[in-house]
Amino acid sequence: MTDRAIKLINMVLSHEGGYSSGSEKQTIGDKGRETYRGISRAYNPSWKGWQIIDKNKPIKYNAIIHNKNLDDAVKEYYYNSYYLPLKCDKINSLLIAGHLFCHGVNAGIKTSAKLLQKSINNVYNVNLTVDGIIGSNTLKYVNGDKIKLLEQEFIKQRRQYYNSIARNNPSQKKFLNGWLNRVNKTTKTCSSSFNVLFTSANINGIIPKILSFIYDVVQLLTKKG
Repeated sequence: MTDRAIKLINMVLSHEGGYSSGSEKQTIGDKGRETYRGISRAYNPSWKGWQIIDKNKPIKYNAIIHNKNLDDAVKEYYYNSYYLPLKCDKINSLLIAGHLFCHGVNAGIKTSAKLLQKSINNVYNVNLTVDGIIGSNTLKYVNGDKIKLLEQEFIKQRRQYYNSIARNNPSQKKFLNGWLNRVNKTTKTCSSSFNVLFTSANINGIIPKILSFIYDVVQLLTKKG
């Protein structure tokens, strides 16, 4: 698992919280019902983490179980179920990869991919098929020459998506602020100058060259001293 994958998974986990039985007052109306770290039992009944969770019951609301095997199972789930299918490792922009991953976890892989494809069509004025599959054509535009505009459009589309849900389904309105906070936190986490340097430069092999240059300079100064 790459550093980028770990970073994005940890970011998502910071949004998800701990355990919920689905019956707490705070979660009434949540379609996921019983969840742990954002993993829904209703939609993932065979996930191996439930065996560990069941052995630790009763569990307080939002509690996190300190168990390495469970922690590994959680990260493995997000990596295999969302990160790889969405091809986040093929996307140069950490900001786009982060939002694609975060939205995929919260709204579904195809929904997230379609939202990105819709954003591509708006930015590039093309008719890319909106099929929810991240293929070579989608990646061509994602890594194209309008990355900054695409980042802005994708974030805007995420906001509109959540506002539309709250507007059309009153029972989900109470979750709107939480959803929008996810968008804001993802933007903040993935858009620092360090992250831009780490992702775009390292992909092109620039960072190793910089580090090698710094090392050579230090060695030269040491010899002179």
